Amino acid sequence: MKRFVGLAKLRRILKCSVDGKAAAWLPHSIRREYDDNAQSGFSSACGDPGGHDFRSSAHRAGRRVSDAAEEQGRGRGGRAGGGPDGAADGTKTGAIGGQTGRTATAEALGAAENPEVAEAGLSLAVYSDLKAGFAYLQQQPLVRALGVTHAIMMAGVVSSNVVLVALVNDILHSGARGLGFLEAGWATGAIAGGLIASQLPQKLRMTLYVSATAVLAVGHAATPFVAFLSGAVLLQIIFGSCRALGGVVAQSSIMSIVPRHFMGRTQSAIAILTTIVQLIMSFGLGWLAQRAGLVAGYALLALLYAMATLFAMRARQLSVPS
Repeated sequence: MKRFVGLAKLRRILKCSVDGKAAAWLPHSIRREYDDNAQSGFSSACGDPGGHDFRSSAHRAGRRVSDAAEEQGRGRGGRAGGGPDGAADGTKTGAIGGQTGRTATAEALGAAENPEVAEAGLSLAVYSDLKAGFAYLQQQPLVRALGVTHAIMMAGVVSSNVVLVALVNDILHSGARGLGFLEAGWATGAIAGGLIASQLPQKLRMTLYVSATAVLAVGHAATPFVAFLSGAVLLQIIFGSCRALGGVVAQSSIMSIVPRHFMGRTQSAIAILTTIVQLIMSFGLGWLAQRAGLVAGYALLALLYAMATLFAMRARQLSVPS
């Protein structure tokens, strides 16, 4: 955790010149590259126990700012002085600015004594990544449609366990053994659906994606009316297959669209959305099933998958070349 202190200090120090004023003299491209290096250092260090990415990012940002400082100082001195004296002053100013960058880098790499600052740096990095992920979803309608569909499907799968146990106990009357059969049916369908999705031609993927979400919506509406175990197991096989097919299509499509360096932020934003929907659905299903019965609970699940179907249709429409 302590290694995050360095980039926090590096960000703070390098944004100031020697006299404490903002380093506005730096070219925009250099300042932007510094911000990118520092931000990627925060993010990369999260997954690098040895801190190699952290150190390389700190060195890269500091060196880049140092070089820019020296170059800018020489250029400004020459223009202002119009002669050797002005150039010399510029060189001196540039050297001071360069030393500032190198000193900042050294302080960044050596600063590891304040865990509170480190935690604050980590929190800011995580928040910045999530913010960037949601901003990317707002700018990319196809990725947004795929992400929302995937989030709804994931939330529906997890929250459906709330009513599945009640289904086994109150309607199927099969106890733990029946629940095991239902889960085995789901797993069997998931394996089959994943294998099928991996072999689908590209032109059929989005069509079957929409079909899978629609089958989930209709099937969950009918589930509480199937009162025998073998029929319920068959439905679970179908649900597992549709869920796996939809997941493979959604994730492969997202991976083919989103740039590699932005994939983690985009997936984090989708995961946050999934968690929010899952929490709402879990509480909502439990409350509704308790108050109005299992039919109402499964109707809410069907409504959730119907929403996923609408987003899937939108994704299919956006994926068609114009």
